[in-house]
Amino acid sequence: MKKNLRIILIVVVLLILFTPIPIKNVDSTIVEYKSIVYSIKKYKTINSNKNFSIEVFGKTIYSKPKPLTLDDVVELSKKGNNLTFDDFDEYLYTDIGFGLKVEQFNINKNYYLLVGGTSNAPFYITLNYTKNASEDSYANESDTKKIDIRENNVEDFIRNNK
Repeated sequence: MKKNLRIILIVVVLLILFTPIPIKNVDSTIVEYKSIVYSIKKYKTINSNKNFSIEVFGKTIYSKPKPLTLDDVVELSKKGNNLTFDDFDEYLYTDIGFGLKVEQFNINKNYYLLVGGTSNAPFYITLNYTKNASEDSYANESDTKKIDIRENNVEDFIRNNK
């Protein structure tokens, strides 16, 4: 009898340890615990207006990134050379890198921010202005003005490019 209880106890413990914890997003779809990190990284690269969050036991552990604004860029620029990729985690971006980590943050019709470098530190963080940009894409490089927000006055750049 004691042997059977031990076996049952072991089976119950194993089931508890190796059963994925269900996590619900606002669409009520289930994401397994093991795939949370992949799902979050994959989701961050998708431009979507759909609300999204992940909750575990009623506590939100992740929510959809928000679009970057010019006001956000001004605030971020105050950190200067202390800016890292982590400072941009809460913002929606598109991964456009090949070989290097390059994230593009579309701000509005004329402005976008590029953050590029290794996974440890950005080599550049440029605010780009394109006067004749279309709604869908930005003009070619020759029509674009840019500054590194770590080293230049972002407010002056925005004021001079309206």
